[in-house]
Amino acid sequence: MTAPPPDRDRFLCWYAAGADGPVVAEVRALKVPRRYGRPVTEAGFFDLADPAHRGALSRVVAGYNARRPADQPRGVYITVNPVNPDLLARASGRVTAETVSASDKDVCRRLIMMVDVDPVRPSGISATDAEKAAAKVVFGGVLDDLHARGWAEPLAQESGNGYQAWYRVGLPGEDGGLVERALKALAARHDNPAAKVDTSVFNASRIGKLPGTWARKGDDVPGRPHRMAALISVPDDVRGGEVVATHRVRVEELAAPQVPESGTCGRPKAGSPPAPAEPRSAGEYRHRLLVGRWLDARGVAYRVKDRPDAKGRTVYVLEDCPFDPTHGDPDSCVMQAPDGQLSAICLHASCSGRGWKAFKGAIGAPEPDHYDPPLAPRPRVAFKAPTKPQDGPRAAAGPEDATAGPDAPDAAPGVQDGPPTGAGVILDYFRERYRPDFRRGTAVHTADGFVPMGEACAVADSVLIARLERAADAPQYQNGAVKRGSLPAFFKTWSRVAWGDLLNSLPDEDGADLGAGSAAAEAFRRMVRDAMLSEVVLGDVIGKDDVTRTERRSLIDWCLKFAKLGPWKSIRSKRCWCKVVPLGGGEIVTKVAVRVELFGQLRSDRTLSEMTQNTFAARAEKYGVGASTRQDRPEGRAAVVLSDSFVAELTEGIPLDPEDLGRSPER
Repeated sequence: MTAPPPDRDRFLCWYAAGADGPVVAEVRALKVPRRYGRPVTEAGFFDLADPAHRGALSRVVAGYNARRPADQPRGVYITVNPVNPDLLARASGRVTAETVSASDKDVCRRLIMMVDVDPVRPSGISATDAEKAAAKVVFGGVLDDLHARGWAEPLAQESGNGYQAWYRVGLPGEDGGLVERALKALAARHDNPAAKVDTSVFNASRIGKLPGTWARKGDDVPGRPHRMAALISVPDDVRGGEVVATHRVRVEELAAPQVPESGTCGRPKAGSPPAPAEPRSAGEYRHRLLVGRWLDARGVAYRVKDRPDAKGRTVYVLEDCPFDPTHGDPDSCVMQAPDGQLSAICLHASCSGRGWKAFKGAIGAPEPDHYDPPLAPRPRVAFKAPTKPQDGPRAAAGPEDATAGPDAPDAAPGVQDGPPTGAGVILDYFRERYRPDFRRGTAVHTADGFVPMGEACAVADSVLIARLERAADAPQYQNGAVKRGSLPAFFKTWSRVAWGDLLNSLPDEDGADLGAGSAAAEAFRRMVRDAMLSEVVLGDVIGKDDVTRTERRSLIDWCLKFAKLGPWKSIRSKRCWCKVVPLGGGEIVTKVAVRVELFGQLRSDRTLSEMTQNTFAARAEKYGVGASTRQDRPEGRAAVVLSDSFVAELTEGIPLDPEDLGRSPER
């Protein structure tokens, strides 16, 4: 690969622009290969206001880039904010594996806030062009959003697999979580299933990609290449010696909640049931939610912390997270401020972004008598069940009301007499749309392949929205009319519950009634076929001078070459064996046996390589790939002997050398 012209000089000059003293940054190279032992992290400190140090840094990076790709670091990074100049004494103008990296306490002032957008993909690998293009869409939306809010132009760069924007700000090192809240606000506005704003890059000593260096995650393979980080634009932000900065007020405006999403019981939106009253002049709420009474009525186990948190809030720690029962004490909690304001959080990554509103929807909205003083009862819209036209208006809800939450009696479709709940409507929709036959983890298998939960639960189409209008627990105004604008959020609240019900109703792959002609069988056969056709390089020592000759063939081609009459013969270190069996009349057939560990030695599908031997053997037999027997074990080990028809399918088109088959093992 030929590296494009480096952008380091422009970046380093921008980084140190406007400074009247040292601007010290740590440069860190991750997983630098060594001749012996495991890769190490190398780091050093450079004063970017000093031309000599900038030159030294350029030479360090040029040295990394001049190495063979296999000997280069996984990535070279620089601290987003300058650090304490005293750290130069650790490694001044050079990098070494013995250097202690900077920490948050070494950053006195945040001069820069970085917004990092990356595509959603498996960890440890580079992005495809399509994935990177998806990140570019989100990145452009972020830039447009902040520009409209009056933010100054950032330094923008391609980080290799995604995009980064570096904004000048003026914040203390200890910012009280302001940058974190700002990044989460951007993520809430712009994240989509394909790309996301990285909300973890908020800490003061965070590192970002250094332009002009390679991003080398995983192997450099077709479709997922290694790329060099490169500048997109550098703002002209040094005017008359002053740096044009995005002032703290801009960051605070971004971080401030735009709607009471985080759980505030402040001024209600029209028709929000139940709507807490306006705040009193003293800052308290006229109707205060009695959190303990509400949780007790909903059957939610909890404990109250002995002391308020740092913000003076009473903390109700939930025994189980309402979104995932494997989360809970002490990571899932509801908090109430002294003035009555409510918030909620689960600290697990899968629950990120779910605040008070989501918790309230999952647990069940509070009833009027859960407030002090109680609210006026909510009006309920009357409905008639389609199969029972004589039914009267729906009774007023109490603590045991069927619309209270996911554990209420009508949460399971088909049980209630009236219209189904939102979870039931969504479940029926999922069944009609996907017609799944089995589950694998949290994904379901359909005629078109696997559908992951995140894809199915991401967006509701117009057909489903129209159905949700008729759900028994659809969000309503106080006059009983359905709040159409709230139905997408209503879908997000209940879609995962419906997906969980769908998974519970399906067998796993090994328990499903599927034959060799099913779509699942074809997918499994394709994975095994691709693995057996992947190329493998083997070497032979020939001649008296011990000359090594290497040859590249597909694995099944090596099987044809190694197969001989007699016992199983292994394909070197691979968990694969072969032999030739005579059928009579001069006809012979090649037998191939494999163990599941083989697929971890090849570039095979991850699903295949993560199977256990028993699972692989069961599916191989189920889908006509092969079978494991006690009578024929290569080297005494349990293995799957591929069926003759599958081996014939693999070897189709491979030329055979008649002289290379059927010879005795003593050859």
